[in-house]
Amino acid sequence: MGARDDLLTKVLVEAAANGLTDRSLREIAGAIDSSHRMLHYHFGSRDGLIAAVVQATEQAEREALRRLASESVDAADLMRRLWIDVSSDAQRPFVRLFFETVGVRSQVTGSQAWLEAATGLEAPFLTAIDPIDLLTAVATTRGLLVELLAAGDDADRVAAVHAAHERFVETWAPRFDGAT
Repeated sequence: MGARDDLLTKVLVEAAANGLTDRSLREIAGAIDSSHRMLHYHFGSRDGLIAAVVQATEQAEREALRRLASESVDAADLMRRLWIDVSSDAQRPFVRLFFETVGVRSQVTGSQAWLEAATGLEAPFLTAIDPIDLLTAVATTRGLLVELLAAGDDADRVAAVHAAHERFVETWAPRFDGAT
């Protein structure tokens, strides 16, 4: 891991805990015991840093997909495992960070990167993914994650979001398994 990767890791942890979009490079650098010049050198600008954060969070999602696909028995199982992963308390700060950076950075890859990540996975149930079905799954999951963030500590709302995801899995997963 190089200096840029080390800095990005520190920025990700700091930004997940304290936000990113309303802070200057100097503020972020100070919080990670670095200098704004180092951030500028490695990322080019504040916008470049935000782009790197978006890319890193999306890459982590795709790595989770690859890992969980190898453990899953079918699309429904994979969708449930992914949801447990991305909706966990441990991931919530990073989910919040992802949506925070999406708000200021329009170059989010959407479902295209997911489609590319799904290609070649050792999961026979993902061999013929329809791009529209994948777009629907990615968009629905991200929408439910927004609802989960908005629910905060309201146990009833959190339970409703999890129930909504389960209903989505029950109705949509058969499309990925090739069922009609």
